[in-house]
Amino acid sequence: MFASKTLKKLGVWGIVLVAVSFLAMAVYRRWDGSVRDPVLAPGQIAKADKILLERPDGTVFRFDRKSDGTWLLRVKGEVSPADPSRILDFLYVFNFWEIARVPDRQESRNWEDFIDRQGGRLQLKSGIRTLLDFAFARQGDLFLIRIGGRSYAMRSVWKPSAWMDFFSDAPEAWRNRLLMDFAYTEIRSVEVRYDTFAADGQGQSHAMEEGAFFPSGDTLSYKLVLLDPVDAERSSDGSAANRPDSFSSRYRLYVESGAFPCPDAEAENYLSAFTQIFFDPLADAKMGKRLYSLTIEPLQGEPVRLSVFEKLVPAVSELFFDGRGVDARAQAGVPTRVDSAALSPADAWRPDIFKAVVVCRGSQEDTVQMPYVFLDKMAKRASWFVKPRP
Repeated sequence: MFASKTLKKLGVWGIVLVAVSFLAMAVYRRWDGSVRDPVLAPGQIAKADKILLERPDGTVFRFDRKSDGTWLLRVKGEVSPADPSRILDFLYVFNFWEIARVPDRQESRNWEDFIDRQGGRLQLKSGIRTLLDFAFARQGDLFLIRIGGRSYAMRSVWKPSAWMDFFSDAPEAWRNRLLMDFAYTEIRSVEVRYDTFAADGQGQSHAMEEGAFFPSGDTLSYKLVLLDPVDAERSSDGSAANRPDSFSSRYRLYVESGAFPCPDAEAENYLSAFTQIFFDPLADAKMGKRLYSLTIEPLQGEPVRLSVFEKLVPAVSELFFDGRGVDARAQAGVPTRVDSAALSPADAWRPDIFKAVVVCRGSQEDTVQMPYVFLDKMAKRASWFVKPRP
């Protein structure tokens, strides 16, 4: 009987010892940094509403998500809209990255010292809850973090060639580059005035007859207007237009020769071009002559006014090489490079065929670059629309 009880006690203690051993091993492995990566699940990423990013130079970026899902960036007392797509890309780094290397004790001490001297810090929060908090530094090709009292080198398959840039980019890289995002149902009017007929930088035209909307001879400019419901009903009998028509339209097209109904499908097709319009920072772009002005008036909110200018680039010829990497024209005695200093001011620059310089006025004012692939969808010529019916 006594032996049986003793065996039972030994069995219980054996189980306890095994459990403690496993627990001790798990704790050790966790302290050793080999249990799990400092990773955020997609559900945690969706809850993140505050980011504090202190760069190695001491600059602190604070990102706050508003109730409507947009983000604000605060840097050195300045507040500006942040790019939500870039922030989402940044947050997903912490879902995809992983520990690339766990250092030995000596290397760990060296890394920690380096992080203390040249590192920054990141905090991700959801309300008052901290989702992630670590110090970081970049050492050559290594991205080092210190978290939970240990240091690691990290790697990421999410944007592998650029993910480290998130921790060192200037504020401009984070600011929202969405210029406008109007659904066609949100737009009251769009006006395009070409600079050939403009008298000043505000798009005011000249040589206009009394009561005319555009000056005589301006066959390019136009204004498309969404009518009020009462005016739309009147347009079907021609009493509100210069010419009668046989169809009903909710839109009116103003051109040099008068005002005419514009078919709904044609108008809505055009107005659909004003959604998801992005810009590029001005950088060192040089402004050329003004081309046209564009004014978008939404049903709610302030109008957006754009003045579009040529973007000028140096008029310097490129070198041409043969398959052996030799400049074939130089061998033939043909000049291969133009000295821009020797050119006249008019010849030293040429218009960029890809981008324009745009001065934006509205709730915010800025001068930016925009691709013509966007601009050409928004700024047509009057002849692009369905011609008024006789």
